[in-house]
Amino acid sequence: MSQRVTIISDKPPTPLDLECTGKMVQFMQDQKLFESMEGSQLREQALAQLSDIVRAWAKKVGTEKGYTEDKGYEANARIFTFGSYRLGVHGPGGDIDTLCVGPNYLDRDTDFFVTLLEMLEEAPGVTEVQAVPEAYVPIISLHILGIDMDLSYAQLQVSNISDELDIFDDNLLRQLDEKSVRALGGVRIVNSILHLVPDMDTFRTSLRMIKFWSKRRAVQSNKLGFLGGISWALLTARICQHYPKAAPSFVVWRFFKMWSIWDWVSSPVTLCPVIDIHLGYDVWIPQGEMMSIITPNYPSINSTYNVSHSTLEIIKSELQRGLEICEAIERKEKTWADLVEPVDFFGNYVHFLEVSFSACGEVEHRKWIGFSESRLRFLVMNLERRPGIQYVHPWPKGFDHPPPTASAGASTTTTTTTPVATSSPSATKMTTSYYLGLRISAEALQVAGGVLDIQPAVDDWSLKRLALMGRTPTMTVDCQICRRGIPGSDADPTTSLTALRPCPATQPPPGQLVPSLGPPTTALGPAAPGLRPLVPRPIRLGHAALGQFLLAHLS
Repeated sequence: MSQRVTIISDKPPTPLDLECTGKMVQFMQDQKLFESMEGSQLREQALAQLSDIVRAWAKKVGTEKGYTEDKGYEANARIFTFGSYRLGVHGPGGDIDTLCVGPNYLDRDTDFFVTLLEMLEEAPGVTEVQAVPEAYVPIISLHILGIDMDLSYAQLQVSNISDELDIFDDNLLRQLDEKSVRALGGVRIVNSILHLVPDMDTFRTSLRMIKFWSKRRAVQSNKLGFLGGISWALLTARICQHYPKAAPSFVVWRFFKMWSIWDWVSSPVTLCPVIDIHLGYDVWIPQGEMMSIITPNYPSINSTYNVSHSTLEIIKSELQRGLEICEAIERKEKTWADLVEPVDFFGNYVHFLEVSFSACGEVEHRKWIGFSESRLRFLVMNLERRPGIQYVHPWPKGFDHPPPTASAGASTTTTTTTPVATSSPSATKMTTSYYLGLRISAEALQVAGGVLDIQPAVDDWSLKRLALMGRTPTMTVDCQICRRGIPGSDADPTTSLTALRPCPATQPPPGQLVPSLGPPTTALGPAAPGLRPLVPRPIRLGHAALGQFLLAHLS
């Protein structure tokens, strides 16, 4: 099923490699990708406070349930980190993924999502506490000392959680519920990666550059069918295994060289052999996925099961571009800045499908967006199967609309944001829009009779994928086809197209739309400027036709 990774070369770096690495590290420092000492200390303080809170929670609930020290119980819970922070490649402003591990008498539904939630809400320095129990891995999102954190929970089948407990022992997985296994997976995967790379410093420096590239080129989003941070980490770790003594710049170059020509359909990527220790959990087996990057720990899973035909083609194109630029960097014809130049998404396509999710109040909106965003990839897969569409390119982040104002009706820009008849701030209608770039094939469209009908694709998606338990009538989704304004044509908008492009700066210029990085908190413009609707108004799914756009509309 998989083989041990072979060493391709164990030669030490050349003077040119070291020089190129120095320039790469200096470039990342200039881009402020490394956190300051003060920032690192603040994170440690926040984690220490979280650890104190969960220990107090375990003691409180344990005592209430009779699990006391005089009966031989050590009422305790522990915090572990994973993701970019644990990998050592986080930057300023990044969040921290955390896992709380508790004993068998602290359950998720009432103890974690009720009692601990209340304790967090009352704790000093803790803000924006929000439970997300319906997530694939249920979490509590929160801020401690201004640090954004996601806290998941694993309930082990042991009565004592000691400081010496080894959660990487496979035997602890016995008889766990599925959500606990998923929650433990994040920590166990990261630990395995760090254990399998030959040089941790080289791995971290290389991965920091790869992550920066993937974000600037908009190919990092597991939810929307691209690769998540763990998948990019696994690919980087594999290159480090092949070249154990290489300099980081060489690892980055070989990263693009190998993965740009890789046969993704028939050749899974692994860091070690896939094994099944038969504890009752499904272990990955080849199933003809578009891309297979396999996690190294038991139970192994495919970290890229979300990838579609469209997103795979975009990833392959970006990998090829990366290789060409890295080769030019080696010839001193380009720089590292060229590699991470932000992708011009809204300039690369003429036609877009705008998908807008609305809900009343921040809590309802966060729940609706959290549920719907992960299901947009199914819309991408539906659309890419329609005759006339070559591929569909989803932009990885949403754009937040501002709250409605009294003068909103005077705007000529179409928007799905409408006021609600109440003065309560919690009832304000909030909207986030996502954009799918459509690459139209004129030849295929002619074969299909010159008509592009996407109504069946959208209807099928909305009926099958948006059935959220507890969905309220105010949780709505609207779609409209837009086209980019072309200078000199009748589609030329009054607002410059550049206003639509996400700004890489920390503070965007006034009036410029930037991708949503979390719950909508700042109004950045009434709608996406530079895109002109092809229909007179947004169309509510299930109430009006969306499709059948004539070839004349697509010229």
